[in-house]
Amino acid sequence: PIALDPAIGNQTGRVHAALRSAIVDGLLQAGMQLPSSRGLAEQLGVRRNAVVAAYEHLMNDGLAEARQGAGTYVARALPAPAKPAPGSR
Repeated sequence: PIALDPAIGNQTGRVHAALRSAIVDGLLQAGMQLPSSRGLAEQLGVRRNAVVAAYEHLMNDGLAEARQGAGTYVARALPAPAKPAPGSR
């Protein structure tokens, strides 16, 4: 299950952060279909618009892709993880 962080200011941000973490952590795997925006909104208790905006943000991040008439999926080719900045350890 996806947990929303109440410390994040708005619903879109909470949904985006939760889905992004689930993808980056491997809980949602490449090519996996994401729930419909209506279904996920109902499951999480948020507005559907928040889920739609979060999905769009994930697409802009390269973490999700929309397939015409088939829904939204975790991207088949996920971007490489960012390397830590020199001296950040």
